[in-house]
Amino acid sequence: MYKQKIIAKIIITQWFTNLQADGIRYAEYFTPFPLNTIAFVCTAIECAIDEWSTGERKQVDFNGKKYEKVYNRHMKNLNGWKKFSVSAGVNLAQQVLDELLNTARQRAGASAHTVEVDEAEELDYEDFMVNQGL
Repeated sequence: MYKQKIIAKIIITQWFTNLQADGIRYAEYFTPFPLNTIAFVCTAIECAIDEWSTGERKQVDFNGKKYEKVYNRHMKNLNGWKKFSVSAGVNLAQQVLDELLNTARQRAGASAHTVEVDEAEELDYEDFMVNQGL
């Protein structure tokens, strides 16, 4: 159900275009591949479909107020699928996520093997100040 080519294509285009892409440079945020990213992409796809709902393109604002319920529905479905998959004894959900990550990494020119990720460092107030240019 969530193993659709359009989902992989969007993820690769957005985060895994080459070795300098965010999905490679910040592997700790993509390993293991996060369900919320799949939910976000599916929500964006629904927004794009809504833009063409009349047969002609009409721009639709992709904002949280309008699409929060859509995102939450996808998260609920993905979490339910993952839970069911584990309980069924064949973690198909994780297999699909691993395959997606490996395919995306290969397309970027990186190793298909899942990267071992250390615990990400915690940010503090000083880091936030620097980020804001203060």
